[in-house]
Amino acid sequence: MRKRVYGRKLNRSRRSRTALFRSLIRSLAKNGRIKTTLAKAKAVQPEVDKMIGLLKQETVSSRRLVYSRLGNDRFTTDELYRVSKFMKDKVSGFTKLTHLSFRSGDNAEMAMLEWSSSVGSLESEKKKRVKKSIKKGKDEKDVPAKK
Repeated sequence: MRKRVYGRKLNRSRRSRTALFRSLIRSLAKNGRIKTTLAKAKAVQPEVDKMIGLLKQETVSSRRLVYSRLGNDRFTTDELYRVSKFMKDKVSGFTKLTHLSFRSGDNAEMAMLEWSSSVGSLESEKKKRVKKSIKKGKDEKDVPAKK
């Protein structure tokens, strides 16, 4: 019997589980979607939703709390903050879990975890930022150096 046991252990120690969740959240923030086992996706989904909910408050304390939960990872915190701006009209359900086929090696049930809505505008913003950085890089290279 479970008897008030909270969360999923995933056959790991507490520190290993924390590191796993941080890396999954980092990958989700960076790529917009992750493909992982169903158990890991179900375990990390509430954590991501709580962090987005905190960041929607747009206070310094909430941002610092998310920053500390992610192990002082500034990039991931900033990416989650950008995502939270796109989700300001939503109350909950910031991520979507899609079941995939079984993995061929060990027959584990796989799942895709991704942002639920406004993904198109979020992805287009990322592409614009990449294009701007590429343009800046090309412009700097084209300018002749002064001697």
